[in-house]
Amino acid sequence: MPSPPIPLFGPRGAAVPFPVASLGPLAAAVQEIIDTTSAPAALAAQSVLAAVSFAAQALADVETLHAPKPVSLFFLTVAESGERKSACDHMALQGVRQFELARESAYRVAYQDYQNRLEIYEHKRRSILSQRSDMAEKQADLQALGSPPIAPAAPELLLTDPTIEGLFKHYEISQPSLGLFSDEGGQFFSGFGMSSDNKVKTASALSKLWGGSAINRTRAGTGPSRTYWGKRLTCHLMIQIRIAERVLSDQDMRSQGLLSRVLVAWPESTIGTRLIIPDDPPKEAIALPAFHRRIEQLLELGLPESGGQVERKTLALCPIARTALIAFYNKIESEQASNAQLSRIRGFASKAVEQTARLAGILQIFQDETAIQVSAQTMQMAITLMCWYVEEAKRLFEISAVSEPLLNAEKLRCWLMDHWTGARIDVRSIVRFGPPELRETEKARALVRILTENGWLIRAKDAAIIKGNRSLSNWHVIRV
Repeated sequence: MPSPPIPLFGPRGAAVPFPVASLGPLAAAVQEIIDTTSAPAALAAQSVLAAVSFAAQALADVETLHAPKPVSLFFLTVAESGERKSACDHMALQGVRQFELARESAYRVAYQDYQNRLEIYEHKRRSILSQRSDMAEKQADLQALGSPPIAPAAPELLLTDPTIEGLFKHYEISQPSLGLFSDEGGQFFSGFGMSSDNKVKTASALSKLWGGSAINRTRAGTGPSRTYWGKRLTCHLMIQIRIAERVLSDQDMRSQGLLSRVLVAWPESTIGTRLIIPDDPPKEAIALPAFHRRIEQLLELGLPESGGQVERKTLALCPIARTALIAFYNKIESEQASNAQLSRIRGFASKAVEQTARLAGILQIFQDETAIQVSAQTMQMAITLMCWYVEEAKRLFEISAVSEPLLNAEKLRCWLMDHWTGARIDVRSIVRFGPPELRETEKARALVRILTENGWLIRAKDAAIIKGNRSLSNWHVIRV
């Protein structure tokens, strides 16, 4: 019997426990999710932090050491099937869903009224244009008619699998603050927007939204270009391990910088330890209902029914908070020197201080939306959280030091596991059907050698029919 395949990358180190106590006002809600689902603490924390980031981003920006920035955060959570990702996200986002549901019925009434007013407006406009009067009189009548009615903002705030074009379109009909949330994030990373042709465009647009920059959308033959100002996006994608290995090793996303802007958590699995003690009475949920109400309150303040933009304030850093953030900056900066602890994750490390300010901003807004500055206590909580994310990035992004042939071999291995349904494969099929960037005969042969050496492919001793062609040289695909 052949030996099991050898992973192309070395084993990841053990995950450090998430510092739940440092979540401050969010700790109780996170702990209730953990108690209810028995999911890993980091998984529950990611879901709660993402919900708060989404609720807070419409209300405030936050001062950093260089310039005010959004409090929007991007999260990526890695967990295998059965880890209760959906349960954590559902529990954390219930307040957002309740807010959307409350807006839905009002939206239907408002939209019907809008359609009626629009029809009346268009009728009057056509009547003016059909009059037998001179142009000056028509222009005066059109000016008196005024602008057409404005459609009410669509109530959907959380999107699961949009393309960038779809996201922009939703900004046009909905609120200036949206969320990209999915407990099946593999659909996003495998979708049209992240195909080889669109990946860089999608990653660049997401990076600009993270940074709060204006986004220019140029349309080809479908109307004038448009610039989107002041849009905010919180992102939380949950993906399974095989997808994570591909995403975290993706050179395009790493070079473009999107991964440097993402807070990643890959906790140790709790599957197999989630035993139920029959005599234990069920615990009453106390913190989560209060958390949901608070999220709804923040959304009511930040997202008016009119869909208009509220004036975001900028949270300042109190003097002690600023001093603490400077000390953290100096520590992170010194550790990015050549051969220092963070030298291999400089992209992520260079944004760690800004991420810290963003974390502090959402914690402060959750506690008190009237606050004008980040307190010293809140900043210390954010620094502790960010230290955990830095350690997690060191553990997970070590893959960035892997050679390009190994990265490509891993890409081919993932394609074989996820997309190739046949029991055997040959070089010709890889060149015809494989990942576009690997469709070169010599490159494919080299990658087949790597996968064979590591036990993911086994050389067949006989010919086989593959995709309708007889192949003398082919390999058995090993799936584990």
